[in-house]
Amino acid sequence: MTKITKMTRMTRMTGISVWVLTCSVIAAAFLWLAWIAYDEYRSVLNQEYRVLSVKARQRQANLSGALRSVDLLLQSVVEDWTPAVDPLQTLTEKELTSRLRQFPEVFNLLITDAQGRVLVSNRNDVTGLDVADREYFQVHRQATVKPDDFHVSRPFRTRRDNTFVISVSRALRDAQGHFLGVVNATITPKLFDDILRIDECTSNCQSTLINREGDIINAYPAALAPLVGKNLQGGIAFGEHMASGATMTKHLNEVKLAQVKRVSVFLDVPHSGLIIVMSRDHADIMADWQRAIIGQFIGFAAATGLALFLAPLVVRRERHLVRSEAFARNLIETANVMVVGLDDAGRISLFNAAAEQLTGYTRAEVLGRDWFESLVPKDRFPEVWQEFVHVSTHPTIASPASQFENPILTKDGQVRHISWQNSRINDKYHRVAVLSFGRDITQKVEEEEALHASKAEVERLSSWKALLINSAGEGIYGVDLFGICTFINPVALSLLGFEEADVLGKDQHALFHHQHTDGSHYAHADCPIYQTLRDGVMRQVESSFIHKNEVFFPVQMTVAPIIQTGVQTGAVVVFQDITQRKKMEAELTRLATTDELTGCANRRHFMRTLTLELARIQRHSITESALLMFDLDHFKQVNDRYGHAAGDLVLQVFTDGLRAFLRKTDLAGRLGGEEFALLLTGTHLANAQLLAERLRQRIADTTIPLGEHSLVVTTSVGVTVLQVSDADAESVLARADAALYAAKHQGRNRVVVWDASLR
Repeated sequence: MTKITKMTRMTRMTGISVWVLTCSVIAAAFLWLAWIAYDEYRSVLNQEYRVLSVKARQRQANLSGALRSVDLLLQSVVEDWTPAVDPLQTLTEKELTSRLRQFPEVFNLLITDAQGRVLVSNRNDVTGLDVADREYFQVHRQATVKPDDFHVSRPFRTRRDNTFVISVSRALRDAQGHFLGVVNATITPKLFDDILRIDECTSNCQSTLINREGDIINAYPAALAPLVGKNLQGGIAFGEHMASGATMTKHLNEVKLAQVKRVSVFLDVPHSGLIIVMSRDHADIMADWQRAIIGQFIGFAAATGLALFLAPLVVRRERHLVRSEAFARNLIETANVMVVGLDDAGRISLFNAAAEQLTGYTRAEVLGRDWFESLVPKDRFPEVWQEFVHVSTHPTIASPASQFENPILTKDGQVRHISWQNSRINDKYHRVAVLSFGRDITQKVEEEEALHASKAEVERLSSWKALLINSAGEGIYGVDLFGICTFINPVALSLLGFEEADVLGKDQHALFHHQHTDGSHYAHADCPIYQTLRDGVMRQVESSFIHKNEVFFPVQMTVAPIIQTGVQTGAVVVFQDITQRKKMEAELTRLATTDELTGCANRRHFMRTLTLELARIQRHSITESALLMFDLDHFKQVNDRYGHAAGDLVLQVFTDGLRAFLRKTDLAGRLGGEEFALLLTGTHLANAQLLAERLRQRIADTTIPLGEHSLVVTTSVGVTVLQVSDADAESVLARADAALYAAKHQGRNRVVVWDASLR
C-alpha cells in the first residue's frame, strides 16, 4: 500500500512538473518575443532617424550654398552703394539687370530709401512703389535683424502681378549705423522647390522649410502646397526643437497641422533663421515591422496551443512510464560514442564511460536525473522533447533508428553538439525506454555556423551596398581601415571618369586625391578621409578630386565612419561636384571688386589695396611705391556733344591704354566718373613720373573714331609716392589729387609731381 501511495505521489509530482515547465517555457517565450519586438521597433526607428538626418543635411548644404550666393549679390550692391551719392547715378536699372544674369532664381532686385520708397529696380514698374509695410523692410528698420545678417521673409504675393514669392534682404546703413534703406532680392519659390526635392524620399516622406517663428515657407511633395504660409507655433516637435537650442533634434509625436503621428528631424540652416524639417508617417515606417510582429505572435499562439495540447499527453505518458520498472539491458560500456538510456519520464537510466568523459558528469551524478533539465539547453527543450516522444512511442523496434542532432550542456557549462541515433527498446517485461548513441560533432557544427554567419554577413553587406549605390543622387564610395575602396556608386564613377574595376580594391587617395590643385603633394595625414579612419569623427569639408583625364574639380564631401557591432570598419564618403557654385562665387567676387564698364578695380577695391600697400611701406620703412591720378580733360563736353555711349567708348580706350603699360604687380582703378588712379608697387618717383608722361603722351596721340567723326582726348596726371609718415590711404590720395588739380590749373594735358608747395 505504501509503495502504491508513493508511486501515485510521484506520478502527481511529475504531472505538476510538466505543467509548470510548460507554462514557464510559454511565459519565457512570450517575454523573449516581446523583447525582440521592442528591440526591432527601436532599430527601425533609429534607422529612420539616420536616413532623415542624412536627407536633412543634404538639403541644408544646398540651401546654405544658394542663400550664400544670393547674399553675395546683396553684399555687392551694398558695397557699391554710396550714401552721399544719388544711387541712380551708379546703380541703375540696367546695372541691377546685369547683376541678375547669374541668378535665374532672382527675378527682382530693388533698393529702397529709409521711408520704404523703391528708388531703383531692375523692373521699371516697381520703381516708386511704397513697400514700407513689407516684412523685409520692417525687420531692418526696427533692427530686429543683426546688422551683418541677411533676412529671409515669409512667403507673400507681389502687388503688381500677384505672384507668390520670398525675399532675401540686407539693410543699408551709413558709417554711423543709421538706417538708410533696404536692398532686397525677390526669389521664386522654385529655388526652394528644387532644394527640397533633390532626391526621392521613401513613401510618405515630407520635406518642409520653416523659419524660427514657425511659418512654413515651402514644402514637398506638391500635395503639401496648401500648408505654405501656415504656422507651427503650438506644435510639440517645433516647441521642443526651439527650446532645446540644438542645431538638430529628433522627434516622435503627433503633427499639429496633419494630426498624424510622424517621425521628424529638425535641422537649423546656419545664419538664415531657417529650419529644414524631414518627416515620415510613423505608420508607414512601422508597417513592415507590424506585419512581422503579427506573424510572430500568430506563430507563438500556434506553438502555445500545440504545447498545451501536448502537455496532457506527456503527463499521461509519464504516469505510465513511472509505473514501468524495466531498464534497458545490453549496456555498451566500451563504446567510443555516448550511450544514454532514458526511461519513459526522460530520466537517465544508462550513462556509459564515453558519456562521462564528454560531459564531465559521473554516473552517480546523473543517474535518475531528468535528461532534459540537466543537459539540454532550455531553448532547445521543445524540439528535443518532441524527438524523445516520437522515438519512445514508435510502434516497433524493427523500424530504423531515428537520426537527430541537438546541443547538450557539459558540467563546466560548455556546449557540445551531438549527432544521435535514437531507438526504442523493449525488455521482457514490455517496459519501454529509449536508447541513444551520440557522436560529438561540435567542431563540424561550429565550422558550419561560422560559414553561414560569414555568408549572411556578405549577403547583408551586398544588399546594403546595392541599395546605397542604386538609390543615391550623390557620389558615394566606401573604404576599409587602410583606405582601400570597397564599393562605389555609378554617380561617383561618372564624376571621376573611372570604371568600377579601376577603383575597387585600390587606394582611392593615390588614385584621385593625391595632389592639391597647385600640384603639391597631398599627404595621407592631411586627408579628411584618413583623419576619420583614425579618430572616427564625421567631417564635412570642401576639397578637390582628380578626374581620370587629370583635371581637378572641386567637391563638397562628407566623410562618416562605418561602425559595425560597435567597431569601426571603414568610412563612407558622400561628395558633390561644386564646380558651378565655385564659378558663381568667383563671378560675384569679380563683380564686387571690378568696375563693369572699364574692367578696372572699383574704388572700394582700389582703396583696400592702397591701404595694404601703405602698411607694407610702413612695415619695411621704404618709399618705393607711387600713386598716379588721372582725369580726362573736358570729358563732360564729350558726353554733352556725342552722348554717353561715346563717353563710355572714350573711357574704355583710355583704360586699354593704361593696361598696356602695367605690370602684374600694378593696379589700375576707377575712382569715379572720368577719374582714375594707378598704383605702381616697387617704383621710385622718377620712374613713376616717366611712366606718367609716356601714358599722357599715348593718350594724346590716340585718335578715337566716332562714326563719321573722330576724337582726340587728353589727360592730366598727378604723381606722388607713398610715405612712411602717411596716416592712411586717404592722405596719399589727397597728395595725388592736389598734384592733379595743379596739372589742370596749369592748363591740362600735363604731368605734375606733388611737392610741399602744393599743400
